[in-house]
Amino acid sequence: MNCSQDIVSHNQLRPIRLVLGSVIGIFIISIALITPTVLNGDSHWLLYMADQVIAGAKPYVEIIEVNPPLAVWIHYPAIWLKNASGLTLSASFKMTVYLAITCSLILSFCILRRVMFAPVNIVYIALAFALLVLPAEDFGQREHLIIILGLPYILIAVARSEFVTIPFWLVVISGILAGIGFCIKPHYLLIPLALELYLLARLGFGSFRRLEPYIMGLIGFAYAASIFLFTPEYINEVVGYTSFVYQSSLGGSAAHVARQFFPVFLMLVIAGLYLRMLKEDSFEVPPTYIVLFLAMAAGIMGYFLQFKGWSNHLLPGAALVFAITAGLAGIAFQSRNRLAFKLVCLAALAFPVIGLGIKSQFRLSTHSPRADFFQREITKYQGVDTILIMSATLHDGFPLINDTGLKWASRFSSLWFTPGLQKMRMEGETGKRIDEIETFTHEAVAEDITRFKPQIVFVRTSRQMLHFEGIEGYDFVQDFSRNTEFANEWANYTKVDQNEFWDIYRRSES
Repeated sequence: MNCSQDIVSHNQLRPIRLVLGSVIGIFIISIALITPTVLNGDSHWLLYMADQVIAGAKPYVEIIEVNPPLAVWIHYPAIWLKNASGLTLSASFKMTVYLAITCSLILSFCILRRVMFAPVNIVYIALAFALLVLPAEDFGQREHLIIILGLPYILIAVARSEFVTIPFWLVVISGILAGIGFCIKPHYLLIPLALELYLLARLGFGSFRRLEPYIMGLIGFAYAASIFLFTPEYINEVVGYTSFVYQSSLGGSAAHVARQFFPVFLMLVIAGLYLRMLKEDSFEVPPTYIVLFLAMAAGIMGYFLQFKGWSNHLLPGAALVFAITAGLAGIAFQSRNRLAFKLVCLAALAFPVIGLGIKSQFRLSTHSPRADFFQREITKYQGVDTILIMSATLHDGFPLINDTGLKWASRFSSLWFTPGLQKMRMEGETGKRIDEIETFTHEAVAEDITRFKPQIVFVRTSRQMLHFEGIEGYDFVQDFSRNTEFANEWANYTKVDQNEFWDIYRRSES
């Protein structure tokens, strides 16, 4: 008997109470873990930028971000909630993310209850875990938002592959959310591309009668047009500068990229072992798992395309690997195969789960040591309401600025252009483009320090500065003082303290 047919009676999302209870339990665990913890620095910066833009700052001119504008716009709801409710920025953002997850899981439930594949209840619970607990310190990162918004569309693709009809309202809402989600970062457009090509091959010309790709395409076209209309500076300056120097500044080593990917690789190996076991029972891989596998592979490709080895980049692929492996494990344990082998695979599965989920929970913190340090130093001086931190690390300034209400005296999240330029010059590269980017950075910092006049400036001095690996003796002040405006303004600052990592400068009161 075909194994997939043998298990068909277990396909429905039943028992509903068990599934609902499991998801509610996962929600409670997630809220208990996430609510008291500090948001990641990337989300804090994008929230800060969204707040500044809503308040009137011109994006990509008065405040500059490497990502296209949707990465900022997607944070507007949290700002509106903060302004309307009086909640902190962090609390408002967490609430909006939980609302988005709730919406995604409700839509996913409505889709999966119509689809016949085994074991759908385990896959659904695994997806809930992947959205709520797996992200840990990356909760609210753009990649987390992408899988939250894109999941209903992926599951509609699952339904389409099984020739299941989905209600019009589900298609429209899921298509809109996916259109927004996949536009946040172009690397993950590979996911809908892979699924659409598969559905075209499986459904033939019938694939053109589906509504969701047109909705996503329309949103994508409108978004691309809006960038040219409303934020042309992003195309004209930021993209050109970023594409030239960004990878040199923030790129990761091949070893680090591989190390971060290892738990996902181990999960893939275990999924392969489960498949091999099931093949002995004449198990035929249904289109459902093919769709999920293609979406997972595209998500992993998005991780490698960025080649930084950052855990948040792996979230879309890791979430789907987790769901696939959990689903195949559920089928395997209902099969007639060897119990000992099942238990070995299940035990081995604990390692990547720990690596992806539980281990990352230990990095959650209720406070930021960096923010604590800066706050302690700032309290030594009176009348400080504006600061500048000269480093190439975003996490030095954020969440500090959002949590303290201090003013940030820069249009940049950090001086991330600088290490890339220094590495390129160290390698002997020269040219007009390097000079242009360096001049732009120096002039921008000089204009900002003249405009905002921060009372305290922290300057990173350690030889072990993050992103400056291999660069000896770099000095921010010496470098930027080559700009006359910066040098003139810097004459108002006196070094008042120093430690192993920082020089601290105080602006004279005259």
